Amino acid sequence: MKTEILSKQRKSQDHVDPSSGLRATMPDFYVLGGGTLYLLQPNTDAARDWIREHISDEAQTLGESVAVEHRYLRDILEGIRDDGLTFENN
Repeated sequence: MKTEILSKQRKSQDHVDPSSGLRATMPDFYVLGGGTLYLLQPNTDAARDWIREHISDEAQTLGESVAVEHRYLRDILEGIRDDGLTFENN
């Protein structure tokens, strides 16, 4: 179920690594953790905008990352994908 969603990703966005100057591929979000709790880490401005538009202000956060219970993860990842953003299980 979760693995299905995590494996169905869209093409990630390119960015230039400031330390090396090389072009690299980075997803809009990293999905961190496992078990009953995950962190959804935004990596791009589009990802931060998506969180502001779709995730409650009352959600638990750690820095910019949002804590997500496993029972909500699939729906959130489907919404991210449906809106044309990318994610990677990290």
